[in-house]
Amino acid sequence: MPLTPVVASPSAASSGFRDRRRFRFFLVVLATALGLLSTGVFPVPSASAQGGVGDGKQQASLALAGGGVRAHTNHSAWLMAAVNNSGRDLNGVLENVNAIGANSGGTWWLTQAAWDFDFAKGISNGDFAAYQKTGYLGQLRDFYAQFDGADCDKWKYRVLCDLETKYGAYFLMLWSLSGEKLSWHEAVTKLVFEPYNMETSLKNTNLSDARQPWSADKSLVFAATALTKDVVLNQHGILEEHGFYSTVSVPTKAISTPVSIVDPPGSAAAKSSFLAGPQTFNYGNHAALPNDTPHSATPPVNIDANLFGVIDTAAASSAAVGAVASVSALKTLGIPGVLRSEAAWELSDMSVPVTAVNDRLAYARDLKTDSIKADELAEGSYQRLADGAYGDNTSAAGVLRNLQDDDAEGFNLVVFDDAVAGGPVKTGDGRSFHMGESAAQLFGYESKDGLAKECFSTTSPCLEKPSPQVFAKDVALSTSPEWEYQQSGVGVSIGTYDVTTLENDAWGIDAGKSGTVTIVSSYSDAGMVPTKTEDFNDYDKLMNVINTGVSQQGGWPYLRDALMIPIAPAPPVEAPQSQENIGKKLPVKGKKVVNKKNARTQQGQKMRAKVTRVSSKGLATRGDVACYKAKKKRKRKLVIKTTGQCAKVKIWVTYKAAGNATYEKYENTTKFKTRR
Repeated sequence: MPLTPVVASPSAASSGFRDRRRFRFFLVVLATALGLLSTGVFPVPSASAQGGVGDGKQQASLALAGGGVRAHTNHSAWLMAAVNNSGRDLNGVLENVNAIGANSGGTWWLTQAAWDFDFAKGISNGDFAAYQKTGYLGQLRDFYAQFDGADCDKWKYRVLCDLETKYGAYFLMLWSLSGEKLSWHEAVTKLVFEPYNMETSLKNTNLSDARQPWSADKSLVFAATALTKDVVLNQHGILEEHGFYSTVSVPTKAISTPVSIVDPPGSAAAKSSFLAGPQTFNYGNHAALPNDTPHSATPPVNIDANLFGVIDTAAASSAAVGAVASVSALKTLGIPGVLRSEAAWELSDMSVPVTAVNDRLAYARDLKTDSIKADELAEGSYQRLADGAYGDNTSAAGVLRNLQDDDAEGFNLVVFDDAVAGGPVKTGDGRSFHMGESAAQLFGYESKDGLAKECFSTTSPCLEKPSPQVFAKDVALSTSPEWEYQQSGVGVSIGTYDVTTLENDAWGIDAGKSGTVTIVSSYSDAGMVPTKTEDFNDYDKLMNVINTGVSQQGGWPYLRDALMIPIAPAPPVEAPQSQENIGKKLPVKGKKVVNKKNARTQQGQKMRAKVTRVSSKGLATRGDVACYKAKKKRKRKLVIKTTGQCAKVKIWVTYKAAGNATYEKYENTTKFKTRR
């Protein structure tokens, strides 16, 4: 869809600033914020137990990690490879998956697959070439073509390009998508949901609306966080004061608290939950006066999310730079005090504003410019949601909490982890976690006193977030992946770990639950967000390496077992594909082909045959007369020659085909007979 870049007029651009110095400073802040997407702020990783809920059969749960377009592409590739190797569609591949969690780019994937027919069909087809050329990735590539050749020297805000030359086209794209408002929600809507016209078809779709059939029986768990420290909500009053809130998070130093937006199967209502328990929000009229919080609100721990939009969910879960709405976050990043409040307001819609008025979650689209004051903000329980990576980028902790709430006896958790190039992360003394950063944080990577870090770059200060550690560190350090493959700078691996949960108050997870975790990792130098069409070549490469690894380099059995995809048996038919119309009658005297040349099962397995039993009546007077001869020919052909010396001959032929990674072994016996 063509998009004309929005270029602000000088007066409009500076309307929120009191002098030129502040305007220049705002651009620097903006560049820093947007650079989070490209410099790995909210890092995405480098690179079977008892069943779940319900009918008692073994089931798995799946967690889709965040990482923008790269993560979205990663998840498509693994599941399309599973489709191709299993001979099943998406419904069949995920038949034994009872819950799916997602964060950020993973949430983009899950909302599209669960609510959009065309996107789900593209995954079920398993056609990599079509996906990359005319499917989702191909359409996104075409959309990006409008940003190729962007000349930052002609752009009003070219200082952003001067700060990060490599990402100049990205800055232009984001401004073009959301205009002066710098709205994350609007940018996600126009970019991520542009293919298949999902921007329009899903615009009014809520979590309570019907899903695609493959996902109808599954719990969907979307990860997000609520910002907690001096968070700017709006601007009001003659002096342009900035309404804000603060709350005490778990742990208290963290910039956020985990939120799960859960859409259960069936008629149960969707809900948004504070996983750490009740949160009291303290609202004030001016963010520059953090002790001035005269109004409070304690919304329910579980808030009705039935009417929360699918795109609203995708935007909230992926708001990777949302922390810039927090005055405290800007203080940590070294922003001068006199400008923190105004900079946080200018950037506030890089998070997603919501309200819980009447205990129902809703997107507060116009909150930033709404002039309501602290008492009304408290009455509506207004908050700002941000990327789940401010807690757990993999979404696995939220899935575990959901299983715990459903009283699951154990778990078989599969994490699709999207990682940056460079391979697995290591401890300070050089021991490998055998996985990327996000997955390793589940095992306590760089976790201390219940806190982990989200760093804007290698040189800037880091924000403190709740640690998502739910498993013991030694488990990851002592177990290597069972399968690994590398090609063209892309690495993939699958490793399974026997684990027991550790207590984690931020997610409300109890200690002592045992299960298995399978980490399905990919390591790629593809960017989280493309800046030009040629970047899509890296996404194509990522997909192709995953497909090759699974299909040709031994990865399929491990992926199949992780997702508990049933091994499809060859159907017990008496006349497999290459045996059609051979009949069961033997001639009294003559030849009968009972196994054709190059015989195969319907699934293509090589089929061999042999005579396993013979009976006859009315033998000729000579006792040494042969009733038949079985002659094996080239390429598995078997011919039976009857001599005519016997009456009522019955010959049983047993057909066999060896099993493989996809199908069980085949065996079937057919009775051939003749009468005089």
